[in-house]
Order: sequence, then structure tokens, then C-alpha cells
Amino acid sequence: MKYEIKKLSKETKHNFFSLFEDSQFAHQKSWKTCFCRFYHTDCSYEDWMKRSGLDNMKEADVEIDSDNMSGFLAFEGDLCVGWLNAGPVPFYKRLINDLLPEYVNDKTALTICYVIKEGYRERGIASLLLNQAIDYFRELGFTRMIALPTDNTVRERNYRGFTQMYLNRGYKEIISESGDRYLVLEL
Repeated sequence: MKYEIKKLSKETKHNFFSLFEDSQFAHQKSWKTCFCRFYHTDCSYEDWMKRSGLDNMKEADVEIDSDNMSGFLAFEGDLCVGWLNAGPVPFYKRLINDLLPEYVNDKTALTICYVIKEGYRERGIASLLLNQAIDYFRELGFTRMIALPTDNTVRERNYRGFTQMYLNRGYKEIISESGDRYLVLEL
């Protein structure tokens, strides 16, 4: 099957919202109401847990319209079957203090969350989304991309992608002096 990858935009945001609303997230029910906002916020975890799905959806709607939330959607025909949250590092407020200072700039992109619709997993959709993100940020003149995979034993919890998927595309593993692990692709 051929999949089409489109950039998240005002025109495609309804597909993004539908993907979350239609997904079950049986492995982690709270992800259904995230609408990929967690890493974009800097509130405490306790405050995050108090937020409703409607709050997150409304915030995502505003941020997409103002180009402060970006990523890519995968389609099979008219059906949205996948999502990758990818954008400039400063978009991800929750992670800024956890990253090496040289990565916190407008020319470093981050890929952080993949959502693949049930029934479409393990078909290479995440790889297609990542390929599109690499091409897109390279064309825009970004100097590097960062990935932070977790390689969890529960496959569905690998929402940040798999290490090997990144290594296959030329990412290099970097371990900071403090022991933090990054996968970095120089563009």
C-alpha cells in the first residue's frame, strides 16, 4: 500500500485530531487526551495531569494555527493513519533544560512522538514519517536533528521511535558527560 505524507497545517489539523480521537491507546489510556502537547508544556507533572483532553485539543488547535506545533501525518487515501511530532527544539519547553545547550536553537529539530493507528503498525509508516521530517528540515537549512528513543520492551510504549530506525538513517549515538543519551543526525 502507498502512503502519502503531509505536513501538519491548518488544512490537515482535523485529520490530526481525528487520529487521536479514533485511537484506543489501550496500552496507555491517558495518551488519548494528550494531543501531543505534553512536551510542548513546561507545567509541573501534577498540573499536566489536571489538564483535560479538551484543554489540550484547544491548545493544539491554536498552536498549529500559529505554526508553533509541527509535524507530519501519514495517509492511506483520505484516512489519517500516522503522526510524527517534529519541530524546532525551542517548541519543546519540557525538554529544553534536559538537552545539551548546543542543541537548544532554532536550527536543531527534534522528533519526539509517533502515533500509528491500530491495524497499521509495523508497516513502515513511522519510517516514512521520519524520512519526510529529515528531508523537510534539511531543505529548511536546519543543521541537525535529535531523537530520544526509549526502546521500551512494550512495543506500544516506543512512541519516540526505535533506536535502530534512527541509526539506519545516519543518526549517531552521543552520550553526554552526565550520561544522557542522544541520537543526533548532522544535516
